[in-house]
Amino acid sequence: MKLFTRIGNIINTAVLGLFLGWSILFLTVFAVFGIAHLTDSIIYFPGIIKAWFALEEGQRVLLFEPEYIRILIVISTIAIIYFVMTWRKPRKSLSESLRFRR
Repeated sequence: MKLFTRIGNIINTAVLGLFLGWSILFLTVFAVFGIAHLTDSIIYFPGIIKAWFALEEGQRVLLFEPEYIRILIVISTIAIIYFVMTWRKPRKSLSESLRFRR
């Protein structure tokens, strides 16, 4: 039974890491769109997205060029970092190790 709980925890941590990566990237893209709207200039977030506003048929429209492979790489990297940091063994703090030496 302990094995299934451990596997469930690993899957849960991996899914949470993917969700965290997607959320961070979503907020970043949303900020890029907002900055492009406010400044009326081309905003390029290196390797992720390029966004700008233009006039088409008399109306302002948002144009953007996402880079899908790099987006997947960023989400995967954030998920892996989250997974590793969650499952690493905690170390003793400096104050705890000094307390036991006395």
